[in-house]
Amino acid sequence: TFGNAPRAGLRGDSSQTVDLTLSKEFSLTERFRLDLRSEFYNLLNHANFELPGHVLGTANFGAVLSARPSRAIQLGLRLSF
Repeated sequence: TFGNAPRAGLRGDSSQTVDLTLSKEFSLTERFRLDLRSEFYNLLNHANFELPGHVLGTANFGAVLSARPSRAIQLGLRLSF
């Protein structure tokens, strides 16, 4: 039977992430260029938890059992000619 609960009525903690990109371009010669790039995802490493279990009657109802990925760092180097 249908209940009277609103659609998307389950709420969890808010998601807080800070992403940062740093890049620097170096001219080696008139023809060659070197690009250095670093990307930081979730820079402050804040814990962002998933939604709690939402199926009534199951063992994990109301329990938060997982979190979103932690900090990730990506480096890149490109030589252009």
